[in-house]
Amino acid sequence: MKKSAKHLPDNQSEKGAIAQIKNRQYTEKLAAYEGNILLVGVNYDKDSVEKKHTCVIEAW
Repeated sequence: MKKSAKHLPDNQSEKGAIAQIKNRQYTEKLAAYEGNILLVGVNYDKDSVEKKHTCVIEAW
């Protein structure tokens, strides 16, 4: 089973979200986990009627 560390920052790019996950060392809580870890960065325009979003997924 795969687990992921996620964070949805406001007003930041999806790549910025991945950088924040790494910089704040959120993955340290999963140090004992031996499976695959995916970092997921999501950015969305909350003011948009269509609620468009972008996403980046990175293996850790």
